[in-house]
Amino acid sequence: MSDEKENASLTEGSTNDEMAVECEGAKDGLQGDVVPDNRLTEDTEDTEDTEDTEDTEDTEDTEDTEDTEDTEDTEDTEDKTGKSIASFIPQDEEGRKKLVRNLIVAGVILVAAVLILAVGLPGATYFQASSAFDSGDYSRAIELYDKAGNFADAAERKETAQKALYYEQGKEKMKKGDYESAISLFEKAIPYKDAKKCKEKAQDADYYVKAVTLFDEGDYASAGKSFAALGDYKDSLDRAKTCAEKLMEQQEYAAAQYIYAALGPQFEEQRANADDLAQKKATFESALQCIEDNKVDSALDYLGKLPDDFGCDGKTVGALKGQLNAAKPIMDLAGTYKSCDPSKCRVTQTSKSTGYYYWWESTDTITGEDLSIDASLNSDGSVHLSGSVSFYRYTNFSTIGEYVNGSSVSKSFSLDVTGIPGSIPIDDQTLLVRNGDGTWSLSWSESDNSHDLYFDYLYTANFRYSK
Repeated sequence: MSDEKENASLTEGSTNDEMAVECEGAKDGLQGDVVPDNRLTEDTEDTEDTEDTEDTEDTEDTEDTEDTEDTEDTEDTEDKTGKSIASFIPQDEEGRKKLVRNLIVAGVILVAAVLILAVGLPGATYFQASSAFDSGDYSRAIELYDKAGNFADAAERKETAQKALYYEQGKEKMKKGDYESAISLFEKAIPYKDAKKCKEKAQDADYYVKAVTLFDEGDYASAGKSFAALGDYKDSLDRAKTCAEKLMEQQEYAAAQYIYAALGPQFEEQRANADDLAQKKATFESALQCIEDNKVDSALDYLGKLPDDFGCDGKTVGALKGQLNAAKPIMDLAGTYKSCDPSKCRVTQTSKSTGYYYWWESTDTITGEDLSIDASLNSDGSVHLSGSVSFYRYTNFSTIGEYVNGSSVSKSFSLDVTGIPGSIPIDDQTLLVRNGDGTWSLSWSESDNSHDLYFDYLYTANFRYSK
């Protein structure tokens, strides 16, 4: 404490001048006598270098750290970005398809906007039409292509859209079984896609349905031809074979032969048999036609070409030949006969009281009278005879022959016989008689008992006819 006070007093006792000298001397001595210590500088520089090095290393470490952090941040960012993008992608197939469709729609809208700016309204309409076509809305596409006018190939694409519409409509008709409409629509659609082939399929389907209908109706000839023409379509070949067999049962050999021929070489034996039977049936039918035409000899000639056991429609050749041989003499009666002798009409007058009678005849020759006979063979072997005869006879009574009037009359007849008839009764007044020389005689008589109180009158006529 005392030392501090002494120093303080000493300091206080010194003058200001003395302190100034001392300060100046101290200053000069420092500048002249003191040698700078470089170690401090070197140490300082070393220190600075060291610090710089450390700073550099720290900086590099920092940069490395920053790079690492940047890398980690980048990876984290990528992971986060990937996860963010993935979160927008649906995990199910239907969702992904929907996303793709939405992207396509967005792209279409973008392109449409660009087109509107680039080509104007017709071009945009054209693009809309193309989009409608691609989506299957062909009616809309046709309408829009039409509005697009002459832009690009709008007219051609409109025609294509129309054919596409016909094509789709044809397919719908096919599904509904309306094959005729489908055929018409596919015809209009050609050459779009496979319209031609679809038309052929529709034609086959339509042909098949109609063939089945014919089969169900029993028209095996028409149905068989249709099935055979269809070839291997569905069960057409089997149905065609069935039709041919049924036709053989019905003795429609020609129709069966046609179907067997259409079925191919594997049915050659059946075809040959059907053809042989068809020819025999044709010969048999020719014989029947001759019988119908009263040509018995010609009929027997045709039948002679066939075996006796061959038959059609319940008739056999052998049985028919026997019937014709028995019926031939009767059938030969057919023909036209003319009056061959001068004929006269007679009037006989008889007294009612005495029975006395006398008669008179016409003096004029009567001509132009005839007899016509038709003959046909019945199924039981009998012969049906029919015809008519004309003759002249008196029609009034008179006691004076010159005043008797008359006229021609025609009377018909019809009967079935199994042998040559000796006579053919026509009515109560008229009778035809067969003569041994092959001529026919007609006798006619009619009484008139009411016109006179005293006499009865009998009118008669007799004619003879020959071929």
